[in-house]
Amino acid sequence: MSIGIKALGALLFAATLIGSSASAAAPLLIDSIKAKSPTGGAELRFPKLAGNGANFRAINLYLFAVELQQRPARDAKAALLLPKDGSLSELDYEVVGDTGRVLSIRVIGKRSGVGFSHLHNFDVASGLPILLADLFTPEGYGRLRTQVATPRVQRIRDFQETLNPKDDLQSEQREVYEDCLPAVRGDTLTDNQLLLAIDHLALERPDCTTQDQLELDVLRPLKVKLPLTVLAPDLGPYGRCALLPAESSSPACALPPKQGLRLGSYAGTIDKEKINLVIERLYDGDRVDASWSREADGRYHRLQGRVQRDGKAKLFETEAGSEALLVEFTLFGKADGSFAGQWRTVTGGSALKPLELKVLQ
Repeated sequence: MSIGIKALGALLFAATLIGSSASAAAPLLIDSIKAKSPTGGAELRFPKLAGNGANFRAINLYLFAVELQQRPARDAKAALLLPKDGSLSELDYEVVGDTGRVLSIRVIGKRSGVGFSHLHNFDVASGLPILLADLFTPEGYGRLRTQVATPRVQRIRDFQETLNPKDDLQSEQREVYEDCLPAVRGDTLTDNQLLLAIDHLALERPDCTTQDQLELDVLRPLKVKLPLTVLAPDLGPYGRCALLPAESSSPACALPPKQGLRLGSYAGTIDKEKINLVIERLYDGDRVDASWSREADGRYHRLQGRVQRDGKAKLFETEAGSEALLVEFTLFGKADGSFAGQWRTVTGGSALKPLELKVLQ
């Protein structure tokens, strides 16, 4: 009888372990790439995921491109390479969420004397950045906009009530927020910074003022924090799998398919030459920020462009310090998330070369 009880206890313990391993994962290994401060201040640090998986390489490539405008060094022990102009005086990071399925990192620093704080969220299995629309059903996304706008509007109204209209500075603050209210009410959330933690989601809104008036925008970034338990009914299949792992038996979650441009790191060829391309930012409307590099030299090239009405994207590299066009990418999105297209150098009128790109995985 005692043997049976022990066996039953062992089975229950094993089941507990299996259940916990299905809903939790070991933290990702992240190295700190460091450099001395150009101003003699605190040491600069930047995150780099350890490991040789394509998903880790994709995340590193994206982070280095977006934040540092460079490729990650091949040498794992290489020091952080800072801009030669000394514009980057402070740099650090914080892992704000790591569930094994989703990684959320905040990069903070000061560039040309202006502070910044950028949030990045990644699907760990694929290495692709996560967008807010990936997590919610269309109807749920609509309700989320209301859930976020309502407390923001209330916070602005409450703050305005405290301001003295006879004080010039406070009167100007009131006008700033009055002008910002329509944008807050109609916010599509696409320009909000997204934080994904283990038990909540938070959204931080862009500033209500221009860079030279930031001292007036004391409520920025108008952060709204929502528990995942409240949002659960509005999450789509990927959102539930990625954010509520205890409710999913799947070891990995598949991002919703998307034809056309998606943020992330891509690998492919121009003719037979190996390249990488990073889609860094998609704006409301049709503008795109991106970058590319040849595998052979790793030099970073900035790209900007637009998505046309037929879904075709045109990206251009310009000469530093001028508007002269150097290189043109034409991308056609496929149903599987890959791209076909053409590449040419604008100067000299070179012939078009075939282009193929796939998600780096």
